[in-house]
Amino acid sequence: MNRVPNQVACCGIIYPFFEGGSDVLDVHACSERSPKKTVCDSRGGSSFVHGCRAGDVVEAPFGGFMSTMRGQFAPETILRDLGARWEAARVGLKPYASCASSHTIVESVRDLRRQGLTADRLARLSIRMSKKGQLNVGWPYQPGDVIAAQMNGYYIAAVTLLDGDAFIDQFAEARLADPEILDLLPRIEILHDPELDRGGASKRHAVQVDAVLRDGRTMSVSVE
Repeated sequence: MNRVPNQVACCGIIYPFFEGGSDVLDVHACSERSPKKTVCDSRGGSSFVHGCRAGDVVEAPFGGFMSTMRGQFAPETILRDLGARWEAARVGLKPYASCASSHTIVESVRDLRRQGLTADRLARLSIRMSKKGQLNVGWPYQPGDVIAAQMNGYYIAAVTLLDGDAFIDQFAEARLADPEILDLLPRIEILHDPELDRGGASKRHAVQVDAVLRDGRTMSVSVE
């Protein structure tokens, strides 16, 4: 972080002002960037989390603390089941510093790397996803803010193929317009596969990834 504001600590909450992957960041993504410490400034606008207001972080109907942790945003629920219901037990950890819908992409590309795939050998990488997954991460990548890269399947597939990972270093600002990454993007496609919608919510992140090598050989992997 460039600065550490001292107002409101917001660890892992999905802040509801992500707009087009550029101007407005979310705390969800900031926690991916700096897992140990994620903060926003309740004074609004003075930190890298633009427009962050303490009331919104707690009470916003979509992405605020209460709606995320309890499924709704009625303030009277703050003390309900206090000491009996532990929401922390329902929280998962993300192994990669990217959108959850992209984690199966990362796993697939890492698997293909283990099979011998490299950027130099790749002719075409086709990533088939559910509609939800494709909408979440399947939009054209343009270098911009860190959050745009963390939410973009094309960037994530490319950087994983090059580095074998999608963690903090892969989303450093210096990498966002890396010529090696940008060179890979035209060889990657992300497609909606209606067959992958059949699994419902529990399989919404499933992917089928097929790589065509320059010598004409193919490699495939499926990850749920």
